[in-house]
Amino acid sequence: MMFGCTIDFTYDQLKNFCEVKGWQTLMLLQQLYEMKWFGRSANANPHFENDWRQVGISEKDKFDDKGTWDEDGTCKFPNLHIIEVYYQKINTNKDPQYLILSIEKSS
Repeated sequence: MMFGCTIDFTYDQLKNFCEVKGWQTLMLLQQLYEMKWFGRSANANPHFENDWRQVGISEKDKFDDKGTWDEDGTCKFPNLHIIEVYYQKINTNKDPQYLILSIEKSS
């Protein structure tokens, strides 16, 4: 799945956006990075702790890094975000179900 957006900035707005990590306030990315837990199956019970796992964050993740501002007006910030989902097929071929083993986020 891919999605994105376009934002119109003046030179000063872009510089400020870059320096204060403004991309972290974009709703488009907040949803991705607010995810802390996941249900291991479609019928995970919110009251049963073993049905839930914490989302991992890769050591390579650069979402919290400060953007790089070049005086030519270029802001470089983490703009590629990856979610890796590891799962296991359980049950039979006639009634396949999947159990999520882990989720890891990186950018």
